[in-house]
This record gives sequence, C-alpha cells and structure tokens, in this order.
Amino acid sequence: MKTKYYVTVHGGGEGVWIPEKAGEHIKQNASENLRGVRLHHAFDYEGFNISGVLMQRGAQLDLARIEQWVSLEQGAASIKDSRLVITNGSLAAGAPTAFGLVLEITAGSHFGWERGRNGVNAVITVDDNHRGAKVGASIQDIFQDIMLANDDSVQAVLSKWRTAGGTNAALFAKKAAFATTEVAAGRAGGLFDRFDADAYASFAAISRTNLGQMMSSSERAGFARLWTRFLIEEFSNHFLDVDEAVKLVTTGRFRTSKPEFTADSGRRPDARNQHGMLQEAQLRDALNDNQLVRSDGSYILCFWLTAPGDSADRIGAVFDWRNSYEKNPKKFKLVDEKGYAKMLPLVRDGLVTPIRLFLKKQ
Repeated sequence: MKTKYYVTVHGGGEGVWIPEKAGEHIKQNASENLRGVRLHHAFDYEGFNISGVLMQRGAQLDLARIEQWVSLEQGAASIKDSRLVITNGSLAAGAPTAFGLVLEITAGSHFGWERGRNGVNAVITVDDNHRGAKVGASIQDIFQDIMLANDDSVQAVLSKWRTAGGTNAALFAKKAAFATTEVAAGRAGGLFDRFDADAYASFAAISRTNLGQMMSSSERAGFARLWTRFLIEEFSNHFLDVDEAVKLVTTGRFRTSKPEFTADSGRRPDARNQHGMLQEAQLRDALNDNQLVRSDGSYILCFWLTAPGDSADRIGAVFDWRNSYEKNPKKFKLVDEKGYAKMLPLVRDGLVTPIRLFLKKQ
C-alpha cells in the first residue's frame, strides 16, 4: 500500500488551517466516499496513510527544506511519495526536487485551481469565505483522486502506456488538460472561481457541487464518469486484450463485495483480495463477448464467489444459467453501464463482485 504524505506549513499559533487529527478524518471520509463509488460504479481503490509535519513559516521555505524536514520528522519517507503543502504564504522559488507529485494549498483572494509554480504541480488558492470547509474539501478531493487512480484496472492501462514511453509528468498534464476542457465546457466544476490547470488536476475536485464531506450520488457518478471518459479518450490504444484481462482479474487485487449497511453505502470491505481461484476458461468465455465489446471501452465484469443458495434464481435471472434444472447460474457476466444497473441489487446485497475493466475490441 502506497503511503501518501501531507505537510502542513504555516506560521504557528493563531490561524492553523487544519486540526492535528485532520488526517484521520480525511482518510475516513475519503474511504467512505470511494466505497460508494465502488458499489455504484465498480471502480476499486487503493487505501493510504496520511502523516503530517507542522513547520514554522520562515523565509526561503522551499521544497528542498520541506524534504529535509519531512525526512527528519518521519524517518525513512520515500521522496517519491506525494506531498500536499498547506501554507498561508506561497513557497519560495526553488530547484525541482525528486518528489513525485507536489500540490500546494495557500491563501488567496479567490477559490481557484491555479497552474503550478516553484516546482509545484498545482496551487489551490483559498479565500477567507468558508476557508476551513474549502481547505478540508480540497485536501480530501486530492487524496480521493489519488486513491481511485491506484485502482488495479486503471493502473493496468497506464502501465501499458508507460511501457510504450509514457511518463507521470505527461499523465498529469493530460489530466489537467482534460479537466480544464470539461470545466470550460460546463460539464464539470462549479465551485472554483477560477480553474486553470496545467500539470495536475483532481477529478474529485471538479465533481463537487458543494463543500460537504460526503459525496452525493451525482457527485460520485460525475467522478467515475470523468475517469472513464478520460481513459477512453486518451489511452484506448493501451486497453487490455482478453489474455491481459484474464491475468489482471486472477492476479490483481480487488475487493470482494459484502452486504451493505444502508441503502446508499457499502459495508466496509476487507482489504483487496486476489481471485486466483477463478476458473480461467469460464472467465475467458465471459470476456470474449463480441456482441457486447463492439469498441474499445469500459466494461464491468461481475462474478459470484460463494454458493448462491436461496439467491440462485435472482443470480440466474441476470447471469443466465449453466444448468437451470440444478439451479446453477453462470459464474461470470460482462456488462456495460446499462447492464450494471441490473447487477447493482446483487452487488449491494454482497452476492456479486464487480470489476471495471478497460477492454479492447475483440
């Protein structure tokens, strides 16, 4: 599990922007939101840890100094991890560092997502109006975006792209350009007074319609839709063939569904599981659905893991039958977005596990 760090930077004393325990609250809220995304849109997500360092604001505060401070305070913190710097004054100019992704939240005259500067990929400015809510929402949205980006299915596509020469810097720039286009066209965004991204953008941030901690169903749908459309428009040449998809499903790590607590959120799932016990021949048959996979695109593989028991009729009605007389439903079903709506009640009840896959036309 990748560890994501944030660093709090401010003048100390009065004006602290986030409380000491903010990390745990942000982690909990982000996880709850992404459980809903997992349930309704079949994206998985990576867990994460947040740790923070409180630094005194001083002259010539730059990334090199932050890197040194974090190393001293946190021990062997990998410099490849992400950093989120929260400061009431902008960072000083400095030479680029070895950080993988650096974002800054700072005081400003408006609520905006700005281009990167001083070695930072993006700067979020926050005005005085509801500052606390805006800072908390921005932090949470950044981590939610990183968590979903670590979905094994997303990473399988990006891994193929990187093998062909793609870089993280190019990926971040593509995301920023896509997000900027969506906001300009009125298909996303609404809370920022200004949105001008060039080296990174959070899809969760532009899916927001309010500053609440918990995503609404429409916000979750918008978040999932942005990631799906982004991959289809930018990376379809690197989608998976059947062999690659079979390997991913059996060796990747995906959460098994469990019955939900309420009508709108999934029960807290266990850590990701490998599904190597799945029968590859049946899985391959399901993925070789030429009637469904008519173009390179996003599809959802659904399968059940335990004996269907009293739910055999419900599962068989959607999955079709291997043997209807013996009440033996097929194990797998590949569906599109419309077909997943029929699957959702079974997923909600913990009977079916969904995996979103980005597949090439067979």
